[in-house]
Amino acid sequence: MNIVLEPDIEQWVGQEAQRFGIAPEAFVAQRLRDQRNLVRQLATLPDEEGDLLARINHGLPTDFWTRYHELVAKRQAQTLTDEEQAELILLSDRVEQKNAERAPYLIALARLRGVSLPELVRQLGLHPVSVTA
Repeated sequence: MNIVLEPDIEQWVGQEAQRFGIAPEAFVAQRLRDQRNLVRQLATLPDEEGDLLARINHGLPTDFWTRYHELVAKRQAQTLTDEEQAELILLSDRVEQKNAERAPYLIALARLRGVSLPELVRQLGLHPVSVTA
């Protein structure tokens, strides 16, 4: 199967794959497996657990990440304007805020499952995203 990706998404996949030390194809396959497993879990979970997982996994929209990665690439190329730097800082702050909003749901789900927070993070396959402005 061949999938054509938008250039910014392809760049992001390459960067993330490199960060994890795997081939881009393996990174995409893993993300798809994770998503499939999440959908299966949500379909069979008790309401409370399913609600918590839905809140944990409610991320920022694709267009947000597209713009974020565009600005990061411009910063790395040292072509970022002052306005774009300010925008990148705002976007980075939004990512931090979104992660902070998820924390109580992660804690509640860990308690519900009777596991530690690090164990829950491992079970869910969550990986930190480097956010820099």
